[in-house]
Amino acid sequence: MEDYPMRLYVSLKYFVIHWPRQESYLVLERNTQRIYSTNTFNFSGKGLTPDEILYIDIYFFLGVIPIETVLYIAVVTKAESKGKILGKTIYEISEIELIEFNRSEDPKNLENSKTSIKKLLSTGFYFSFDYSLTLSISYESQGGTLHDESDKRFYWNFELYKEFISQDINTLWFVPIIQGFFSVFHGDAVVLALVSRRSCERAGTRYNCRGIDENGNVANFVETEQILIVTDNIFSYTQIRGSVPLYWGQSGITAQLSFTKSREMSITAFCHHADRLIEKYGHITMINLLSSSKAFEYNLTNEWEAIFNKVYSNYSQHLSYTYFDFHSNCKGQKFHKINLLIERISNFLQYYCYYSSDGSKQQGVIRTNCLDCLDRTNVVQSSISWDVLMNMLRKVNMDYVIKQDASFVRAFKLQWADNGDYLSYQYTGTGSTISAVTREGSLGLKGLIMHGITSINRFYNATVHDDVKQISIDAVLRKKNKTQIVNKIEEELNKCSQEYSQFIDIRIRVVTWDLCGNKLGFINEITVSEDFCNIVIFAFQQVSEFGLYEDLLVSAMAGYALLKIICIEDSALVVFVEDRLIEDVTMFDHDSVYLPYKGKISNKKALTVIFELYDSSFAFVACHLVSGTDNNSARKEQIRYIHSQSFGSSEKLLEDFDCKILFGNLNFRVNLCTFQILSYLNDENYEELFKTEQLTHNLKYGYLPGYKEPEITFPPTYPYVEGSDEYDRLKSRGPSWCDRVLYSGKLIPQIYKDLKIIASSHRPVEAQFVLQVKKVNQELKKETESRLYEELSPRPLGSLPKMTCAKDLICS
Repeated sequence: MEDYPMRLYVSLKYFVIHWPRQESYLVLERNTQRIYSTNTFNFSGKGLTPDEILYIDIYFFLGVIPIETVLYIAVVTKAESKGKILGKTIYEISEIELIEFNRSEDPKNLENSKTSIKKLLSTGFYFSFDYSLTLSISYESQGGTLHDESDKRFYWNFELYKEFISQDINTLWFVPIIQGFFSVFHGDAVVLALVSRRSCERAGTRYNCRGIDENGNVANFVETEQILIVTDNIFSYTQIRGSVPLYWGQSGITAQLSFTKSREMSITAFCHHADRLIEKYGHITMINLLSSSKAFEYNLTNEWEAIFNKVYSNYSQHLSYTYFDFHSNCKGQKFHKINLLIERISNFLQYYCYYSSDGSKQQGVIRTNCLDCLDRTNVVQSSISWDVLMNMLRKVNMDYVIKQDASFVRAFKLQWADNGDYLSYQYTGTGSTISAVTREGSLGLKGLIMHGITSINRFYNATVHDDVKQISIDAVLRKKNKTQIVNKIEEELNKCSQEYSQFIDIRIRVVTWDLCGNKLGFINEITVSEDFCNIVIFAFQQVSEFGLYEDLLVSAMAGYALLKIICIEDSALVVFVEDRLIEDVTMFDHDSVYLPYKGKISNKKALTVIFELYDSSFAFVACHLVSGTDNNSARKEQIRYIHSQSFGSSEKLLEDFDCKILFGNLNFRVNLCTFQILSYLNDENYEELFKTEQLTHNLKYGYLPGYKEPEITFPPTYPYVEGSDEYDRLKSRGPSWCDRVLYSGKLIPQIYKDLKIIASSHRPVEAQFVLQVKKVNQELKKETESRLYEELSPRPLGSLPKMTCAKDLICS
């Protein structure tokens, strides 16, 4: 019997995966849907006899796949070793099983869906227990698990593990799979391997998935790595392929091509695509192999080149483009003319170089495309790879010897031909139309006949099978189905939280003030409040010598504990919490970021604190945005930047908080001239002013999603003549509500007003909110949890694959 690494045990209440290599058990409770790992699991201690337990030997656990309302445990039951790199075995999945774990309701017959998913995952998917298939061989491991150090672009079962991560399962259990191709040849003096990794970010079948999406992901994006090992020397060369990076598609029996969105939208998406590639690979050379004699390919080239030319000035240091009409140049099977293309890009190939274990790095990649990025693309990529491969061998004085080695040359051709067939099958359902060119150097009569047959089969697959296959791909990547494992203990605990919780109203006060370069005075005026608040936050912009006044501010806040002062240059954020609450503050963190403006970092900044109090989460973001009536878009972009880049680009601020407040000198303006604004102010006609007020408009039309603002009943906060209540009419900017407070979460606004302090051209603004927080009695919660555990029971198990009874095993 094959030596399987793991074993899955199944009973009415438990799914248990035993991994002897890690001396660990992964337990899934069907009644509670709780997931945990443990070093021991005693079935008899759970009230089970061996007769009640079945088992099946598996390679590993793929994750949980939802089909409609049913959750299935996916496990790999058969796999084939495809060879080793550096002593590490690579496998191709050849069979999986889907075993019903739980369902929210009685489902329809799902056998066809299960069969389609099993078929999808049983060809062209690879894994290893100790080799990072999602990463190139040049990656230097930091000692993390395969999951922790993976490239999520190529990690096809990443979404199938996400709920396990949320329940703090050790990531050693997670084995990444890639879709693509792998082959390795072991010669007398060399090892030659080819690895292709298909992206799962815009995955799908040919006519269902073309072009680009709004995040810059393109269809049929594949990273292909040629690996060469000569004694102790390791070499690697990477190329990429991907659909034409515009919004386009094909539909109907004639596969009519159309541009699906405007050129302006394609420009934005193209720039996202270019930015991502440059960040990952350095310099990019884009090779376009489309035909000029086919009208729809010609139109696609023209549109792409128009967009490329429009943005090129921004990318001239990192991006280049080459057009090579493959059909025209190679007409009559003159495939040797591909050398003309290689000569044309030879400077880039020399500059990009390749990875070598002696310390050299690859500086850029060739990005090749035709229409489908399959047949023509694969032939050209193989030719480029051979050219680079000879340079690698020349470095170790092996080029002449290897060129005479027929087995090596044959292995290279077979690897690239099989690579073309695999990638083509995954995208179109058939092999490559011209793989014979790579395999034999020309199509020949048999190849020409197969070209025609393959083209017919592709059309058949597109009209008959592709939609079903697309549904399976979406299921594996969990693109649409939201059914998920929910820890029912947590779910039920939340439903009866009143049994072990008490609810407390927390009052929050925030004050923002732009001092325009003045020192902080009027401390008593800004610290006094009619209502006692449990949390008080101050934000100051353009404050001079703030450090001189810190102690005075703290002294004025009797009854409060200072949680944090952040002072960066002329901006400060000060956080106070009522004395009795300070010990209950947890998960505190803070950050500051400088904000970009016109492609450069400006002197404007954002200061942020986040923490938890009892069972509720808080985030306070104090910021000073760019000024100017014409900079509405720049201010919106700065707010987006704050949320994406704070806390080391971790996107913490994009998470849901019970209380999130963004406040400060946001600098949004009224789009009217000074005379019109003053006229409306004389009549206290705020309604007309808010019709053209920028922030009001942004909030109304969802340009700052999630945020709201309390109703404004006070006059514009800027620009006053310092020391008076009069607006400065000499300023070119009309009066505006620059100083604002926005909020999201479960807050209830109580107060929103300006403070009548005339020491600056800005008026301070105060807002108060109430948040109901939950305080948990942990002992009562534990008692409730124990009761719920006994009450929950699983549904009957659905149909199971053929398994063995565990009555002859000792389960401990």
